[in-house]
Amino acid sequence: MRFLHPHTQVVIFGKDEAAAELYRAAVRPLGLNTAVLRLDADKAVGQNLPPALAETIPNLPELRGGRSFAVVCSGFACQAPIFEAEELARAL
Repeated sequence: MRFLHPHTQVVIFGKDEAAAELYRAAVRPLGLNTAVLRLDADKAVGQNLPPALAETIPNLPELRGGRSFAVVCSGFACQAPIFEAEELARAL
């Protein structure tokens, strides 16, 4: 069976209201090929992430910025961090 869209992984970092808004934007469009994970920035370590993301996500400079954000990855590439729920909804 072939899928029209590759599997998408959305990782949301943060524990404030902005992170909650990003999470709601990520799960709002039901997609069987989309996985959404929410972590505190200090928990963004290899063992808490899917294998395909374990080497890149922990090295994001935004993790040390203190601001909640989301990263959308599909195939073998990740988009730049997204800080606004509306922008995340457009990206998905």
